[in-house]
Amino acid sequence: MMMTDEDWVLPDEVLEKLDENEDAIETKAENICIMINGYENQIDNLDKEVKRLQDYKKAVVRNKDSLKQYLDYNLKSLKKDKIEAGTFRLSFRKSQAVEIDEWVLLDDKYLVTTTTIKPDKNALKTDLKAWEEIEWARLITKENLTIK
Repeated sequence: MMMTDEDWVLPDEVLEKLDENEDAIETKAENICIMINGYENQIDNLDKEVKRLQDYKKAVVRNKDSLKQYLDYNLKSLKKDKIEAGTFRLSFRKSQAVEIDEWVLLDDKYLVTTTTIKPDKNALKTDLKAWEEIEWARLITKENLTIK
């Protein structure tokens, strides 16, 4: 069964029980911090597992590519264009690709310029802090909860 984003949301029942609990805010806060700590540990473990799986995938791709190169070399050395091996049919297909030695030396008509435009939030923040009015931008103050 495939998990959805909704499956990972904190159930309303948990939040309701926290609201019903008449313990002092300090006790509630401690219990919530314990839960947050547990989630942070889960996140760390998931990040490590994702990295492990990514590394494993790279190794599998390298092995596959290596075997394919080995097969390619053997078929070419035997001058075989096509073979049937069990349920597999192997053959070479011709294709064309452009190989470039020094792209910076190419004529301008062969170069494509791409531009990415995005707001410079640091410049905006500096000017807004200097009381400059900027249409469509404003400086807001956030309060971020810190748990140590």
